[in-house]
Amino acid sequence: MDRLATEYTARAIIIQGSALLVCQGVGENLCHLPGGHLDAGESPEYALRREIQEEIGGTVTGMTAVGTLETEWYRGGKLDTKPVRERMHLYRVNALFPPIEGVAYRGEDHLRARWILLSDLMKEHLMPREVIPYIWNTGGR
Repeated sequence: MDRLATEYTARAIIIQGSALLVCQGVGENLCHLPGGHLDAGESPEYALRREIQEEIGGTVTGMTAVGTLETEWYRGGKLDTKPVRERMHLYRVNALFPPIEGVAYRGEDHLRARWILLSDLMKEHLMPREVIPYIWNTGGR
């Protein structure tokens, strides 16, 4: 039996006005909350600050833990791909960002960050979907 390794991540719920910041791989259909994997010995808070800086050049000015989510989901949203088991530390984050260029922030070459309207959240391919109640509960209504 193939056992899945758990990926440990920290992700940010960043809301400004009526919009949520999401990240999306170049050429991919799915999007996710900003953040990423914890490196060895990193706290979730430190990893999240580092990831926000690396991914979009943002500086975290405040964060509040909102929960830990354990889930399995499929990369690309396809059931024939290997599932991902993720233990995600979620935070409501305030951050400062560089001026936006075009429609997306460009930090890492393979990734773009963009604002989506909260009213369009259910139309987006946000993964994993289990993060949506956390977004609503942190002021995303």
